[in-house]
Amino acid sequence: MQVALGYPDAHTLQVRVQDAGPGIAPADQARLFEPLFRARSAAGRPGFGLGLPLAQKVVRLHGGQLDIVSVVGEGT
Repeated sequence: MQVALGYPDAHTLQVRVQDAGPGIAPADQARLFEPLFRARSAAGRPGFGLGLPLAQKVVRLHGGQLDIVSVVGEGT
């Protein structure tokens, strides 16, 4: 996992988190921000499906945006 910070402009903080995991199927990506949704690739791993919806809410409350880019077989 890699984490990088950037400042694209004077009013923007960009946080990028990248892994080399299995990636997330496009059909699952569309639902990642739904509370309690768990992607098929998360089967067998601990979790409740609350992390991304909560993170998105916090980011939006601060006027930000949370995006997911994932390619199956390459990571997220």
